[in-house]
Amino acid sequence: MVDNLPTIRLFVPHVLHGFDPAHIALNNLNIGIDSLSYDSIATSANVRTANFTERSGLVVNDLRTQFRLDKANLYLQSLYLRLPKTELKANITMALNAFSAYNPGQLAVSLNGFTTLNDLQPLLYGRVPSRFLHSIPAERINITGFLRGNTLPFTLQKLCFRMPKHMVLNVDGRISGLQTPENLSANLALRGSLQDVRFVKQLLPKSVNSTIKIPAVLISMQK
Repeated sequence: MVDNLPTIRLFVPHVLHGFDPAHIALNNLNIGIDSLSYDSIATSANVRTANFTERSGLVVNDLRTQFRLDKANLYLQSLYLRLPKTELKANITMALNAFSAYNPGQLAVSLNGFTTLNDLQPLLYGRVPSRFLHSIPAERINITGFLRGNTLPFTLQKLCFRMPKHMVLNVDGRISGLQTPENLSANLALRGSLQDVRFVKQLLPKSVNSTIKIPAVLISMQK
């Protein structure tokens, strides 16, 4: 089954700038679905292709996944996502209450692929300071690893970020208190190497920026 739908809007008031999950507007949606099933237990479908643009400027060139939604969980298995300069493969299992403030369920994600800051800007706009977005190199970032948990404890396993010519960062550990910044805590093991990370200076406060010099040399780190 293939549908060509010009616009789909999922609307609630008070639209946020950038990507707003509470007000999603999909334009020029093309989708191909087979093996669609629906009953009182779950809805499932094999999305063999989909592409669209979103109100925020997010452009999805191709999306494929085995979709399943039941009363408690959302499953996106064998997910393939391609944006203009992004290609990611993932498996996602998310409890529908994973972001609840009270007794949240679990989110589990495995990732393998690459992305760029330009593709992510619609998702980050309004959530990350603009000077950060302008300072981080717009080069390819390779990502692999596993994430599991919720806003209380969130576990990172074998999470690896590789930015050629700049850095390799491996992260394992746990982050807690994501919904309450005053209670935010982390216990992380960091390993990797830094090469040209002079862009980090632009992320620092101006009062600190002028007092620090970062050479373009290779540094290994382990903690």
